[in-house]
Amino acid sequence: MAEDNMASAMTRGNTLKAEMLDMDLLEVVNDALHNLDSVRESGLALQINVLDEVVTVSGVVLSRIMRQMVLQTISRVPSVKRVKDRLFTDTDLAVTVSQALAVEPLTRNMYDIRVTSYRGQVTLVGKVANNDVIKAARTLTSDVLGVRAVVNRLTVAEKIE
Repeated sequence: MAEDNMASAMTRGNTLKAEMLDMDLLEVVNDALHNLDSVRESGLALQINVLDEVVTVSGVVLSRIMRQMVLQTISRVPSVKRVKDRLFTDTDLAVTVSQALAVEPLTRNMYDIRVTSYRGQVTLVGKVANNDVIKAARTLTSDVLGVRAVVNRLTVAEKIE
């Protein structure tokens, strides 16, 4: 019984030690990212989680170059065993939404839908045939992983040719 209690106490102690190391590592990673001018000046809202010295980073960055900078910076922090990339770029979001619209039967013939993204907020602009297309475009866009918000500026055209 005493051995079980001792083993349990040691396990709790190891768990607490690991949690403290992860908390310290989280602080170091956040400091390293804050030291990147492009990250600090753009005010990115990145989510950083650390578990057993594995860092998971998620959020939306402005470009693929910025994504690489973030990932490389984190991977260079001492004690980081691995980096899990859950980042999206605005360029990739715009492309993914455009592709989703291109294959959906209701929206695939609507060539006048322009898609842009900034910080995960995707904007749809253009003229479409009817309100069903507007609803379908909004739903498709909001279902794309990484999209944080949808600004739907689609309008019904008088007559689509």
